[in-house]
Amino acid sequence: MNQYHLQHPKVPFIEIAIQTIPGLPEGIQNNSHLRYHRILIQNPNQVEIGNFYGRLQLPEPIDTVIDTNIPPGVSINVEPILTRFSIIGTGNRKLLGPASTLRPLYPPAHFFPGNRAQLTRYSDGSEATGVWQFSIDKLPPQSAVILSFLTSNEGDATNYIDLANYEFKTNGATISTTIQGTTNGNVLLHNLTIAMIVHTNKVIEPNEDWHLGTNELRFYFEGFYQYPTGEQLGNQQFLVPFVFDTNNRTISSLPIQKEDGKWRRVTIEYQ
Repeated sequence: MNQYHLQHPKVPFIEIAIQTIPGLPEGIQNNSHLRYHRILIQNPNQVEIGNFYGRLQLPEPIDTVIDTNIPPGVSINVEPILTRFSIIGTGNRKLLGPASTLRPLYPPAHFFPGNRAQLTRYSDGSEATGVWQFSIDKLPPQSAVILSFLTSNEGDATNYIDLANYEFKTNGATISTTIQGTTNGNVLLHNLTIAMIVHTNKVIEPNEDWHLGTNELRFYFEGFYQYPTGEQLGNQQFLVPFVFDTNNRTISSLPIQKEDGKWRRVTIEYQ
């Protein structure tokens, strides 16, 4: 029995929670457009958690990362997930020259848990996004990491917020764009939005329901981590659903789970 437990150890579950803190951090001028949030990632186990990766999808774009509180010897990396572009010809992602082509260079995906719908927008607004990623090299036993940040709903932040609340109007894909031509043949691209509900395969699942219903999940924290299992490392995915109070602009979290369960996740890509 002991040998079995050594070869099949119990998966050590971590604890993740987000909260919106009343007010703003000390030293920041009062601003009704800002909200102050904190994420807690805790390892309550007696074993070390390693190679933690998390993808954060928020209702508002992050304006500023305030600080990270981490244990000694732990390394953390926090950054927005942005799509870059290559240009064949002349121009940039906002102004494209005649007979020129804009090609997106998507950031690599660290894992593929699957999604039921997707919202994508290329905008001439700022790069303020609510889709961020961060990695932690290790979480020692009985340790925690805290990430504090501000979100905003002001100015160019509305471009991301509009996408995050974009309505799925059909069971397939909806594509809309706003472009403007110039007298010298250039094209101004203001935005290109793609809203798509994903289905698996009608041959395999002919009765599949494309509608997301009340189980639609747009805001959440997802990712994976590794843990020791004898002579190798085990892998565990996780999902933390978020609840957003639109009136007060506060975020809270539901308990962490190891798979989607009832939720139908929406993946947001904004650039």
